[in-house]
Amino acid sequence: MRVPRCTILVLALLIVGGGFFAFSSVGQTPAPLSGDWVITNSTKVADAEITLTGGDLVVKSELELSNVTLLFDMSTDGQHGIYIEAGGKLTVSGGSSISASRSAYRFSFSVEGDVFITDTEISDIYGGVQLQGGDLELLRTTLSGSSSHGVEADGGTLRIQDCTFSNNKGVGIRASGGTPLIAGTMITGSQDEGVWIDGGASAEVVDSTIHDNGGSGIRIDSSSGLVSNNTITSNGGDGVSCANVLQGLTVKKNTMLNNNGYGIRSTGGEPGMGLNVMVQGNDDNILGQVFQAWRLAVKVKGMGGDPKVGASVEVTSRGIGGNQGTILTNASGEAAFSTLLEYRLLNNGTEMTDSNYDVKVTLSDADSGAVSERQVSMTQNRHITFTLDPADLVLTDLVLSDKEVDSGDDLEISAIVSNTGGVEAKNITVTFYDGSKAIKDVTIESLQPGSSQEVATKWDTGGASTGKHTVKVIVDPGDEITETNETNNAVTGKVEVNMSPLFRYAIPLMLLLAVGGIGAFNFYRWVVIKRIKHQQGEDTEGYDKTPRKGWLKDRKGKKSKGKKKRTKAEK
Repeated sequence: MRVPRCTILVLALLIVGGGFFAFSSVGQTPAPLSGDWVITNSTKVADAEITLTGGDLVVKSELELSNVTLLFDMSTDGQHGIYIEAGGKLTVSGGSSISASRSAYRFSFSVEGDVFITDTEISDIYGGVQLQGGDLELLRTTLSGSSSHGVEADGGTLRIQDCTFSNNKGVGIRASGGTPLIAGTMITGSQDEGVWIDGGASAEVVDSTIHDNGGSGIRIDSSSGLVSNNTITSNGGDGVSCANVLQGLTVKKNTMLNNNGYGIRSTGGEPGMGLNVMVQGNDDNILGQVFQAWRLAVKVKGMGGDPKVGASVEVTSRGIGGNQGTILTNASGEAAFSTLLEYRLLNNGTEMTDSNYDVKVTLSDADSGAVSERQVSMTQNRHITFTLDPADLVLTDLVLSDKEVDSGDDLEISAIVSNTGGVEAKNITVTFYDGSKAIKDVTIESLQPGSSQEVATKWDTGGASTGKHTVKVIVDPGDEITETNETNNAVTGKVEVNMSPLFRYAIPLMLLLAVGGIGAFNFYRWVVIKRIKHQQGEDTEGYDKTPRKGWLKDRKGKKSKGKKKRTKAEK
């Protein structure tokens, strides 16, 4: 039988073009000898080997590959690859494989449409499989040798089941947002984390084996979902590391073994804990294997509220976390402490200790010379702000022990000094006054922003005049401290000082005694006069008797009612 020349020519072209393959029907889009392979019609290829030289596979319609070896021939990393456009669909199955034709280079794989890959080997990807919308489903598929993450999903729908990810130079699987599912999958040899979920995703990572990755086995940031029934071993970081997790994240029934960090570390949130099995070999030097912590963020504002760059923020702690070091504020005036502060430790779902503690945050600014500090209780995420406005000393709550006092008594005086400014005030003088006369000075060594202190004294009123007095308390009377407001530094009150009881009752008594003394003197004078007259023979009657009524007139030269009336002859 003789074969037509045209048939021989077609077969030769197909062989030269990269192998022998079969199309299932007429009207499909065959692979070119070179350049891009653009799928604009529904196309099916089975049992074939295709090498794309110097071109991309661009799927605009539907392409099905079954038992197909697809190779990309290129001269630089990422020069060519697979691009699934929105509305396009790629299905790969039946023992297919996709890779670069030369091991020195890697191909790109970008997905905006839908991709369903089953029972396939994928290797040598530049930047990993990039899901940017659409759906990506991998089933019983092996993915290895990516120059970055194995799969990176930013939105879209991600489903990975019963797959193997190995030796990828970034994260094995990274998903941001959406509802990713990773089930029954082995992830090993990643340079960074095995799995990284973030961006508010609601993820499920279940029934998987995650081991020998450079970072944590599973990392979950600002997301929720379920981490369950996984075996997580021999990873370079924690078994499961959670940060700022959303309500609804549950970590339960996982087995942790020989991870270089904690079995489970939670910072800035508190996931629900089930009965996780912590096998000896995790870093269990701190009481247990679950590390619960909160994140501290510090912001510094300069004059006028602008961000303060280059201020020094130091955090020291009384808790297990120890000193957190010193950080200079960035262009946004922020000092973000990546060293996280421990709060709670758990073991096998049972709380072992509650190590609530305070940290001291100290701000130092070389430009303004400001030094300020705060005690912060780390029971949740904390965001604190320092303002480098001057101090503002405010006096309030004047209290006098009495409204009236007797001269010589003590009057107790107290008031509250507050610093409502932005920096610490030191060596603060508070003076107590009676009118304009200073009573006493009191010194406050230091007053931090937002803090208050009571000052008090006793005033001995012994030298004070009687009547109403104005009691005044002034903070920083010499204006030695720069303040934002100098008009709120004084408080006043009124008190009445009464005469001492000694003088109040002694004067009437003395007057009484004085009046009684005059009467006694006159009585004595009368007795003396009567005695003299008796001795002179003038009148001896009754000289030794007490005066009768009217005797006082007698001493004035008037007739006494006690004398016998003389006759004219006697006169």
